[in-house]
Amino acid sequence: MPELRELSYREITRRLYKLGFRFYCQGKGSHELWVRDADGRVVPVPCHHGKNIRKGIVQAIIREVSVSVAEFRVLRWMLEEDRSPETEDRLSSPSSSPVSRHWPKQGEAQE
Repeated sequence: MPELRELSYREITRRLYKLGFRFYCQGKGSHELWVRDADGRVVPVPCHHGKNIRKGIVQAIIREVSVSVAEFRVLRWMLEEDRSPETEDRLSSPSSSPVSRHWPKQGEAQE
């Protein structure tokens, strides 16, 4: 069985994005909910910027997504090969962050 390691929030969310998930809403506390529209599967992801997500939590996320550890690890290389300028801009731009998409800035009207 391939060895798991701690991953950052960004590494996990990029892999979830590659699996068809998208940010859905802010969950309880420092967790976010990511949803895959194809099957309605919802996965909670801890959002602790600056800290790595421990192996046990990574394993629980992999189990929720219903992929093997090997498939989840392979996504790393798929992401590195898929680094076109448009993809990198879309994934790293501040306007695509879940908070700026979901919550209006102070003083803005809600839709």
